[in-house]
Amino acid sequence: MTYNGKKLQESGIKFSFYFAAIAVILGSAAISSCAPVVYKNNAEKAAAIYQYNRDMFQRVVVELVKRNLVYSMPDGKSILNVFDFDHTLVNTLTIVPVQNSAGETEMRDSKCGVFTAADKADFSVFTRKAVYDSEPIEPAFAHLQAYSSEASWNFVLTARSQPHTFSSVYEYTAMHGPELNGVIAVNSRILIESLWEKLRLPYGITAVPSEMKKALLIAALADLAMKKSNRLDLIRYHEDTDSLMSGAMQLLPILFPRIKQEYYDYLRSGTDGHYTYRELPPIRWQEGRLTAQSGEAVEAAAYSSGDCPVK
Repeated sequence: MTYNGKKLQESGIKFSFYFAAIAVILGSAAISSCAPVVYKNNAEKAAAIYQYNRDMFQRVVVELVKRNLVYSMPDGKSILNVFDFDHTLVNTLTIVPVQNSAGETEMRDSKCGVFTAADKADFSVFTRKAVYDSEPIEPAFAHLQAYSSEASWNFVLTARSQPHTFSSVYEYTAMHGPELNGVIAVNSRILIESLWEKLRLPYGITAVPSEMKKALLIAALADLAMKKSNRLDLIRYHEDTDSLMSGAMQLLPILFPRIKQEYYDYLRSGTDGHYTYRELPPIRWQEGRLTAQSGEAVEAAAYSSGDCPVK
């Protein structure tokens, strides 16, 4: 299989980039020479950021997950499974107090609530007790339990920032059966100080696109997995937030075009804390195409599940 722009175009995939262009963008000479590169989208920016900081991403991820209660990445495995936590593995009911730009305090849903830069959100409500009180979401948790018996590594990537996240999330999954290989809190202070604030950004890029942060960390885990076993056959990503799902579906095929990938999304229905979740059929990357279960090409940049509709 030849993974080039022509082949992708013929396959019907609607990405707004081609590997030939990416090869130029990611070329070390172009990145290091401060040449005026024009990036078409945030996926191209994220790919350039990862290539420029690849060793740092892997080193920091290893250092970070070693702070978990348990960290292990044994040899002899060929599948990487990554799960979001809130609203994917567990039915988080936490309501977030937010002081808006007018100085008024509002209570917002932690899943579908919109948070702006002007808001002052009190995320301290995501306590250890709140973790333990959450109920598992059956579709995703069933996958995690099944994966624990196969030749795979299982990690949780969560947007939580509290210091207890590394231990409480691991303890929660262990109490309900499957043990994890590690937990990464994307917005934790230690990750901000050791990675996000220290990244060297290629010329023309001023910040890491927020929707690409989880995908960048998945890329680091994938590279580490290949170093451990000299192979990686499949990456699975379970996530309920459309923007993060879209970011991963754009970035990971660029960085790992020959590795099969599966993307699982979760839709919430119900009101006032009485929720149920439904798992959508997985979207797959294979042989240069990103497709739905029907075989229809999926446009990653425009992905929308219809979850959390704009009112």
